[in-house]
Amino acid sequence: MANTFKKIETATLGSGGGTITFSSIPQTYTDLYLVISSRKSTTSTTDLGIRFNSEGTYNNFTSLTGTGSTLANSSFTNMSYNYVENVVPGTNFTSLIFGSTEMYIPNYTNSSTHSTLATGVNENDGTNAYQVISAGINTSVQSAITSISIVSGTGTLVQYTSATLYGIKSS
Repeated sequence: MANTFKKIETATLGSGGGTITFSSIPQTYTDLYLVISSRKSTTSTTDLGIRFNSEGTYNNFTSLTGTGSTLANSSFTNMSYNYVENVVPGTNFTSLIFGSTEMYIPNYTNSSTHSTLATGVNENDGTNAYQVISAGINTSVQSAITSISIVSGTGTLVQYTSATLYGIKSS
């Protein structure tokens, strides 16, 4: 079955940086797809936090992170955001380098469980590199997803951080 992607909205942070929020997400698609380009205001890499409907607790998430020379896995429970690890480069990275993250959110209109699959990458001109895949399930969001907020795990997201939200409709 073919899928059709339709851009719902693109948001880019201005000079103050901060948080990106998509509100009033239409309930007319089967799935959502989120594409993020991000950088933060403090040193080193950090996690990207994604929150649905301003909910405060997320259940179980697992991440697999590779650096080119090491591989690590992490599990999280009862987090305040859906985390994607090590995808937001900091100010100690080469100027103008942004991390890239993509998240697939199937069946977002479901009112009992939301699962996610995310991939991300950031690199610093060949000196540091992270490739991440993260999967999660959330049973605490007991309603259809109508808003999504994106934040940095530490520090704030900087100017020109951007995100585009797509709706996917089965045809």
